[in-house]
Amino acid sequence: MPFRFFCVPVRDEGTATSELNVFLHSHRVLAVDRRWVDLGTESFWSLCIDCLESSSAETKAGRGSKPRGKDYKEILSPEDFAFFAKLRDLRKEIAQAEAVPVYTLY
Repeated sequence: MPFRFFCVPVRDEGTATSELNVFLHSHRVLAVDRRWVDLGTESFWSLCIDCLESSSAETKAGRGSKPRGKDYKEILSPEDFAFFAKLRDLRKEIAQAEAVPVYTLY
């Protein structure tokens, strides 16, 4: 998981903000650590972005153009898919019980 760091000055004319927005739009963000650095007129936001590495094709295509998942029913045998479906349902139940997103469970 790569980290990317940004500084957005209080007197930003839009350049740093635009760079940050372009990055956020083209990457899957896992976490953002945002800190205000108070230096008077030279104050700025310091941001550390934790994101997934994306292939250049995925970045060029954009987020919305790539299908969200695979159709495992077509890939797996009927027995394997039945087992997969049970595991997927169990994972969903655990995520709901712990009030966390499903993708955070391993």
